[in-house]
Amino acid sequence: MIYLAHSPKNGRPAQPYTKHIQGVTQHVLMNLDRMKQALSEQRYQDYYHILKRAALAHDLGKLNQSNQEELHKMEGHLEALPIEHRDAAVKLLLGDQKENSEATLVYAHHRPGLPNMLAEKAAKYPFRFQAAMKDSEAHCEQYVAIHEALLEPLPAPTQTTHLSALTYRILLSCLAAADYADSSGNKPVNSPDPRWNLRLQQLSERVSDESVFYQNCCQAEISSPLVYCETPPGMERFYGLLSSALRVAEKQKLRHIIILLPYSSLINSVLNLIQQMLILDKENPDEIVNGIYLPTEFKLASDKDSKNITSISWRVPILVMSEALFFETLASNHPNELYKLHQLPSSAIIWEKGYFGLHAKQLPLAWRWVNELAQDWNCWLWLTSEIPFHFWEAPVFQNTKWLKPSALFPCEHKDFTAFFPNVKLNLEKGEILHFQGLTSWINWICSYRGSKIAVFNNELTAAIAADQMRKNGMNVQYYSNALLIKDQKKVIAEIHKRMKSKRADWTLVTCGDFDFGIEGLFQYGFCQLHSLASYLQLSSIIKQEQWVFTIAEDRFVTDAKDRVDIEDFKQRIKSQCLISGEALTEAFVSSSKKAYEDKIVKNLLKAEQLRAFVDVEKQFKQEIPEQILVVVNAKIAEKLKLQQSVKLKELQLASVRVQRRLLKLYHWSDEEVILAEEGQYDSFLGLMKTMVQAETK
Repeated sequence: MIYLAHSPKNGRPAQPYTKHIQGVTQHVLMNLDRMKQALSEQRYQDYYHILKRAALAHDLGKLNQSNQEELHKMEGHLEALPIEHRDAAVKLLLGDQKENSEATLVYAHHRPGLPNMLAEKAAKYPFRFQAAMKDSEAHCEQYVAIHEALLEPLPAPTQTTHLSALTYRILLSCLAAADYADSSGNKPVNSPDPRWNLRLQQLSERVSDESVFYQNCCQAEISSPLVYCETPPGMERFYGLLSSALRVAEKQKLRHIIILLPYSSLINSVLNLIQQMLILDKENPDEIVNGIYLPTEFKLASDKDSKNITSISWRVPILVMSEALFFETLASNHPNELYKLHQLPSSAIIWEKGYFGLHAKQLPLAWRWVNELAQDWNCWLWLTSEIPFHFWEAPVFQNTKWLKPSALFPCEHKDFTAFFPNVKLNLEKGEILHFQGLTSWINWICSYRGSKIAVFNNELTAAIAADQMRKNGMNVQYYSNALLIKDQKKVIAEIHKRMKSKRADWTLVTCGDFDFGIEGLFQYGFCQLHSLASYLQLSSIIKQEQWVFTIAEDRFVTDAKDRVDIEDFKQRIKSQCLISGEALTEAFVSSSKKAYEDKIVKNLLKAEQLRAFVDVEKQFKQEIPEQILVVVNAKIAEKLKLQQSVKLKELQLASVRVQRRLLKLYHWSDEEVILAEEGQYDSFLGLMKTMVQAETK
C-alpha cells in the first residue's frame, strides 16, 4: 500500500506520505538555515531539533486507515479527514508533559493556531483533539511503526525549551511555510541575491551631489540597531535613509530591507521611487521589490477558499507595506497569517513616521516586538519623522530590557517652527475655524488661489467634500484607498504634473498623509480637526499657510476612536501648548492616558509575556479599523466565485479596501470579501461613489 499525505487536486497527482514528510523537513530546515546568521549556535541547535521533530511527526495521524481511505479517493476528499491527524503527533511529542515546543507547533500549524498557553496547559487534555484521542491512544504505536518503516525513526519526547511568544510565531512560520510549500508542489528555492552594494552605488550616482543630507546619511556610522532621524520629508530624506539602510544591510549581510508606511495609500509612490533608483540593469522589478497591500492572502475566507489565492513572495530583497499590516501580522496567532514571518530575521526596517499608523494602545507592544527583533533576530530599525516625537520617553516605555534609539544626527531644534520656518500655522489666537455646512467651507477655500491640499478624517468625508467641490466647478483630485491601484497611479501622475505648474489653481482632497514623491510643496493646507500630530505632519508639505477647521455637516461621519485625540488637540489649541519640542510626546501621553488607566496597555503586554496568543491577537486588532476587501474587477470576481486560482497581485489590482463600519452604514453585505456590482465604482471617487450618492439623495 502507498500511504498518502494528500489527494490528487487541481491537476496535481496524489502526494505520498514519504515524499511529503521528506519535503517538509527539507523546507523547514532551509527556512531555519536562512535565519542562522541571527542566532547563537545554541539557539540554532535548539530550534533545529524542535523544527525537525515537528516536521517529521506533523502528519502522523494521516496513517490512520480511515484517513488513508479518504485520501485515496480521486479529486477532492472531504475537507476534514475522518480522524484529526494532528492528535497522534501531539500525543507522541508531548509524552507525559503538559507542554512541549514541537508538540505546540504541530497543534498550531492548522486552525485554531497558537492558543493561550496557560489556559491550554490547564485544560483536562492539553493540546489534544478529544474526538481523535481514542484512536491515538489505541493506534499511535502502530502509526509510529509504519512511519519508521518508511522513513527515519520518530523522535522520543524531550523536555520543552521555553520560547518567547515572538519566537513561537517565527518557528510556526517556518513549519507552516514548509507545509504549504511542499503541499503545493513547490521545491525549495534560494532567495535572490540582494546586491546591496551595487544598489547603493547606483543610488549615489542618481542622487544629486548637492544633497548634504544624503551625503551625511552615507557617512553616518550606525552602531546601534535602533536609530531615529528627524528631518523635513521628501525624496531627499527617503533616499538618504535608504542609503544608510543599504550600507548596514551590506555590512551586516542582511536579507531584506522592509519599508513600513503609516498609510497603505503611500505604497504606490514608494514603489515608484524604488523602481527608479534601486532596480539594476536587466533586473525584473517584481523579483526585487514587492508592495504588500492586503493584510494576508490567507485571511480572505475559509481555509478552502483562501488557498485559491496565490501568494506574493516575501523572499524578494525589498518589501513595502503599511505599519498596521506589519504589526497586525506579528500579533496573529494563526499560521495562515504568520507563515511568512520567518523572512523577518536579519532585516533592515525603515519605519516611516513610526507612530501614525498605530493607536496609542498598540504602540508599547509594537515597541516590545521591535526591541526583540533588534536584540534577538539581527534586525536594524530606522525611525523617521519630520517632527520631534520621542514616544519611547513616555512612562509606559520605561523598561530596562528595551533599547532606546540613538539619533542618526544630533537635533538642535527646540520647537516645530525651526522645522517649518516659512509656514504660518494660524493657531496663534487659540481659535478653530468653524463652518456651518460644507458649502460655506468650499466658498472659503476658493478665496485662496494656488495649489491646495485638504485633509479630512476619513475617506468618505473626503469623498463627499471632493464630489461637492467638483460639482461647484473646482479643479480637484481625490486620493484614498477607495481607488484601485491603477487609478491611484493616475492621480499621483496628475499631482506631479500640476505641482510643476506654479500658476495652477487646484485642490488635492485626501484623508491621510501624502508626501512621498512630491516634487515641491502645496501653497496652502487645510486640515479637519483631528490631532496635533496630523496637523503638524501636514505642515511638512506646506509652503505658505495652513488652517485647522471643523464643519457642521450631517453627512460627515466621525470614528469614535478619534474623539480622544480631537479633544486633546482642541485643548492644546486653546491653551497654546503646541510648538514646544515636547508637545507631541505630551499629546501622545495624554491621548493614551485613558488606555493606561483602564490597564489596556498593561494587559496587552502581560498577555504577550504569558504567551496568551488568542488574547493578544484579539486585543491588538481591536484597535485597527477592520478593512473589508471589495473586488471591483468583474473577471477576478468571477474567478473567485468559481473558486479558481487567483494571483494575489491580480487581486490587489482588482480590489479596494474599505472600513467595515462604513460598509455597515450603507447596509452592504457583511462578508470577508465583497464583490462590487456594476456601477458602484468610478475612477474619481472609487468605491466611495455609491456612498456619496446615497448621502446626496
